[in-house]
Amino acid sequence: EDDASYFMLVLALVPLVYIIRFYYLASSRCHNRGLRLPPGPWQLPVIGSLHHLFGALPHRALRDLSRRHGPLMLLMFGTNRPVIVVSTAKAAKEMMKTHDTTFCARPLTSALKAISKHGLGIVFAPYGDHWRQMRKICFLELLSAKRIATFSSIRGEETDRFIRSIVATLEPVVNLSELLAAYL
Repeated sequence: EDDASYFMLVLALVPLVYIIRFYYLASSRCHNRGLRLPPGPWQLPVIGSLHHLFGALPHRALRDLSRRHGPLMLLMFGTNRPVIVVSTAKAAKEMMKTHDTTFCARPLTSALKAISKHGLGIVFAPYGDHWRQMRKICFLELLSAKRIATFSSIRGEETDRFIRSIVATLEPVVNLSELLAAYL
């Protein structure tokens, strides 16, 4: 009977030790990057700060958290996904003006790697020399006034066709969303 109790205790503690170890390694990886992170709510292993968003409406939960932790706060989604939440217009303006290069990159997930050829296109490329070069090419070759003017006849034809399809419905009320979806 004592052996069975001891075995059950060990059986319960081993997964707990692994969860705590995993959480410690994941959080130390995040905190050892030398980043000064904003304050945030307490976290649970595996789910991070997600439990603070359950129960109430998420926007109200975020409002309450920002009242407690300030206009800038850190939420952890899972064990290794830090999310910085900006809650006021003043803080957002400061982030966009003075810290824009720090926060301009987005994580390149495996799905994005698959559809964007490892982030080589302009949409999902991380900020840097490659992105700046792609942006320059895009504006000079694709979005210049001369290039846009070359497509004006096509835009005119498409607009005429769309207007004719609206007139052809012969209904007093027309759902433009459905008609536009047919042209996309």
